[in-house]
Formats: sequence, C-alpha cells, structure tokens
Amino acid sequence: MLKMRRKESPLLGPKDEVVKEMFAQGLHWGHRTSKWHPGIKPYLYGIHGTVHVFDLNKTYDALEKALDYLRERAREGKIILLLGTRGPEKELVK
Repeated sequence: MLKMRRKESPLLGPKDEVVKEMFAQGLHWGHRTSKWHPGIKPYLYGIHGTVHVFDLNKTYDALEKALDYLRERAREGKIILLLGTRGPEKELVK
C-alpha cells in the first residue's frame, strides 16, 4: 500500500494543522460581498451571509509561494521591507 506524506512547509508546518489553526484564528473571513474584486474569485470557498469565505488551502499554498519568493530574495542579498500599521503587526515586524 502506498503511504501518502502530508505536505509540510519548513516554516509553516504541516498543511492540515496550519489550516486548522488559520480557521481557528478567523483567517477565512473576507470582506462583504458588495465590496469585492472579481480577481479574488479563484481564492474563495463560498459566501456566508453577506461575507466572502476564503479557501484556506489555497491561502496556505499562496503563503508558501510568498515565503519561497522571500527566501530567494534574501539569498540574493536583497532588502526585504515589512510594514505593520496596526498594533500587533508593528511588534512582529520590529
């Protein structure tokens, strides 16, 4: 029998565990359906009332892709600027 390995990112961790945590933190909630851009349609899971719900599996994959990009730029010696404009984010990027 072929045993499937769980997808795991070195920085994010096992996909299923991270997606569960993202859901627990409410990262699946989007904006009101009346204020959306059609370009996000591929990333939507559905609609709950008047709010879009994001597909967290696709969100995980996009974060992994972004981390790969940032790792490559850092390896090249490029400057990476992270900005945080709200309280919790400001502390994370210091």
